[in-house]
Amino acid sequence: MSNTTQLKFENLYTLSTWGLRKSRAHPEIPKNLKWLVEFSCMLGVNVYCVGLLLYSIWFHDIKADNLVMAFRNMTMVILAFIINSMYFVLVFYQKPIKEIIHAIDEDYSTIQQWNDEEKYILFSYIEKSKRVCKLWFVSAIVTSSLFPLKSIVLMIYYYAIGEFRPVSMFEVSYPSYLDEHKNDLGLFLFLYLMHILFAIYAAALIMGFEPLAPIFVLHASALLKVASVRMMKLFDERQVMAQIIQLKQIVQLSQHIDRLIDNINYSFMYIYEIIMKFTPIAISIVSILVIETLKEGEINLEFISFLGGCFLNCFIPCYYSDHLIEMANEFRVSLYSCGWEKRGETQPRRMLLNMLTRSSRPPAIHTMFSSLCLDAFSEVCRQAYTLFNLLNAVW
Repeated sequence: MSNTTQLKFENLYTLSTWGLRKSRAHPEIPKNLKWLVEFSCMLGVNVYCVGLLLYSIWFHDIKADNLVMAFRNMTMVILAFIINSMYFVLVFYQKPIKEIIHAIDEDYSTIQQWNDEEKYILFSYIEKSKRVCKLWFVSAIVTSSLFPLKSIVLMIYYYAIGEFRPVSMFEVSYPSYLDEHKNDLGLFLFLYLMHILFAIYAAALIMGFEPLAPIFVLHASALLKVASVRMMKLFDERQVMAQIIQLKQIVQLSQHIDRLIDNINYSFMYIYEIIMKFTPIAISIVSILVIETLKEGEINLEFISFLGGCFLNCFIPCYYSDHLIEMANEFRVSLYSCGWEKRGETQPRRMLLNMLTRSSRPPAIHTMFSSLCLDAFSEVCRQAYTLFNLLNAVW
């Protein structure tokens, strides 16, 4: 990390950028005819798999009163909806997301002018961002690989006991023609390939998209921390003009942070509203599914992993948005406790008063109707628990 020439978004967060490029959702990828063809192929696979899942839910699972299978397939439909929403966010908000990444790279390029304490703060937040990338990489790979792994293990088991039969990744009921021929080798391989492509698409997009907003928020938090450190040292300088120059630099930094947070909110507001609304539904449904399969003596590792991913999907942005609020409050405290009362110069005091007024409302990551914070995550958990009890009572 000592080589500051390597401080580029692409170089630091390779797991996230790799997922974005493999899913063809990276903001630097030009949206031309080639991209449109690739996107259409991925969307076609997605629509095909979701169509089969919806057909199975509506025409077989519900009619047969098989709520376990209905919940199982409904979970995959919710996942597909959220995944596609993420992709459309990356497409429609390509420009502001690209601006955020370029702004981060510009901040990294100025690090040579920072002192050792400020560099340490930035590097510590970069490491936190990398851990977020690794966490989502593991979650995406484990969850998406458990589905094909389970079917492969079952096929090996059936072969070993002399009763070999094909096992699909998703336990769905097909339309009549497909259902009659689903065990034919050619059709089975085609359906299995579609499911595999859907899993790869979902995993790549999750490991690419999910860390983005936390990385951006952590960078804003690092800048707020640096601004607080600079503020606390402002009046160590005896010359009034030097104090004013440093104070103007801190004002410019705080304005840069505000623009960064505004861009984050503009880009991610709607997707986080979707996540906050659908996460309680997903958690309650998957919890019922896991409990019912446990009663039948079956351990659904893939859905247990999926349940963990649901919690992460909501907890991580809430946690880091809460941390952003904490850093903003720390910066506001530094404005008041920087030692201004020991100096008699009026111009720095007026500038500080303006900064205190502007910072009266701490920044946060917002959805359409609320702010992301740990209280919001608690509310999601309460909603999930209420819905779980309701479904359990109806069951």
